[in-house]
Amino acid sequence: MAGQHGRPARRRGVLSVIGVNALWVVDSLVVAAAGWFDLTTVGTVCVVVQAAVVAGLAVAEYAGLRRARTGRGRAVAAGPRRTAATTLVPPVIRPASGVPRPR
Repeated sequence: MAGQHGRPARRRGVLSVIGVNALWVVDSLVVAAAGWFDLTTVGTVCVVVQAAVVAGLAVAEYAGLRRARTGRGRAVAAGPRRTAATTLVPPVIRPASGVPRPR
């Protein structure tokens, strides 16, 4: 897990984000269940769905933190590597078969 400028994210910072997300989930469910606000049915459903999405994010963040800690992260193949040399050189145009080549 890399933070800004390629430096590893600090564990305490990541845990604090996960904790805030968990608090958000609990508070959202309490607001939906306690009836503190006069929410419509659609509003209540939106709050519960939002809580579920944030809970999913928190779980993914925690899994990423564990994977980064254990070093089990997998590299994803991104295709051929482009360098300055390959991006500045135009592609080679080959003549079609049967066309004489200039000498």
